[in-house]
Amino acid sequence: MTELKLKDYYLKVLKNFQSNALFYRYFNQKIRYKEAYNLLIKIVSFIKKNSDKNVRQNIYVSCDKSYFMYVCIIAILLTNNVWIPLSKSLPKKRVKDILKDVHPHMFIHDGIDDTKNFTEYTKKIYSFLSISKKNLKDSKMNIDSLVNVINFDNTAFIYFTSGSTGVSKGIKISHKNIISDVFAQVSHLHNYLLKKKNKQLVFGDYYDTAFSIFFDIFFPAIYLKAALSPGLKKEEILIPLDHCKKNQVNILVAVPSTIQRIKIYYGKKKIDHQFNSIIMTGEPFYLNVLKYLFDHFKSKRIFNCYGGTEMGNWVYYHQCKKSDLINYKGLNLVPIGKPFSNVNSKFVNKELVVAGPMITLGYVNDDLNYRKFIFNKKNSTFFTGDLVKKIKGNLICIGRKDYQVKIRGYRIEIPFVEAKLRSVKLIDQCVVIEKKSKSYDNYLIGIIQTTNKNVTVDQINELLKKELVNYMIPSKIILVKNLPLNSNGKIDRKKIIKEY
Repeated sequence: MTELKLKDYYLKVLKNFQSNALFYRYFNQKIRYKEAYNLLIKIVSFIKKNSDKNVRQNIYVSCDKSYFMYVCIIAILLTNNVWIPLSKSLPKKRVKDILKDVHPHMFIHDGIDDTKNFTEYTKKIYSFLSISKKNLKDSKMNIDSLVNVINFDNTAFIYFTSGSTGVSKGIKISHKNIISDVFAQVSHLHNYLLKKKNKQLVFGDYYDTAFSIFFDIFFPAIYLKAALSPGLKKEEILIPLDHCKKNQVNILVAVPSTIQRIKIYYGKKKIDHQFNSIIMTGEPFYLNVLKYLFDHFKSKRIFNCYGGTEMGNWVYYHQCKKSDLINYKGLNLVPIGKPFSNVNSKFVNKELVVAGPMITLGYVNDDLNYRKFIFNKKNSTFFTGDLVKKIKGNLICIGRKDYQVKIRGYRIEIPFVEAKLRSVKLIDQCVVIEKKSKSYDNYLIGIIQTTNKNVTVDQINELLKKELVNYMIPSKIILVKNLPLNSNGKIDRKKIIKEY
């Protein structure tokens, strides 16, 4: 990928923003690209006027999913600054840890946030950007020229995920990583759309604002001049079909658990909404879910996509066929398929190792990098930790080297959850394990050792809400007097997994 192509991405995006195509839709609220462009200029102007020209700014964004948030992201990237998503749902303690790792220069919010919740942890925030019209003034500046000063090897944003030690890991993603992923997606998943002149493409975004799903939805969407239609209410996120139908969403990107919930809710009823593509990602994709999609959904294409934040985000893909139901019946898993054309891959002791321009700049904490990355100016390498094998020409992900799991599409390090549980005074020791329900939904069980006879499960759950994001809290808590130990005196995790 040449620098010219990298620049062309942003130039194409800016050209799209000056069109009359639909940019954002949420029922009666419809925002055109040209309307968003007027807001984009205002935000860019404000950032430049309130920034230190000699220092790249770390700009935190804490907004509800809206067109304002999406425009903020583009504005930050065009000014060659660093975007840091900050979810409103994060516990205060985790926010504190993140702010310590990456010094904030500016904080953008939508006027709803109580900024004191964030500023109480640091006295070094230089300025705030609010949606208030008092802050955003009209500007006639030409932002096209900003593309020429972007260093595409620079960090574009930092995404914080859970770490294995109880400390959040910040992953540095470059402009090059973003654009490499976009071109791979457009070439392999959405290439049929490039020839359509009068297309209306609407993505469904059903994830937390801080999740790296922006790789998968947002950046390809604005390149293709698509519209974004995020689910804002709980019911729209859990069971999104009504939202998709009313907002004319024709490409659905979701985790398999979403389809499981749809299956339970609708039963044998046929889904009458037509999708151009359905893209499954973020979790193991089971054959029973695929069969349900084939039997009940109207979709021209069904894909299974594999990747991770460190890889920028998708690196393998598989276009599903009905023959998969027979070919992979023994494992009950849909293959992750084959690599995108810009991905180089190999296998080291069954572990999948990938290399290419999509591999990120590593973790904010450099001490972690040597374990996972081999950095190179052209194409870095990442050791995924995923164990794979090839069946009938396609790759199947069969497990993990470590205890990393995915629940509802969110990547979770089990040691991170355990570390947080052990920080609670009432908990002496604990083990967290992953289980699968009869419907193949993944969930966590927390087996907790406590010497306090009066402690209750409800008490534990209330304490965990202060420490963990909702999706990290075990669905089931089991209180025990003693955890089993092995011959070395260590907690016998294998025995616990068998017993529970």
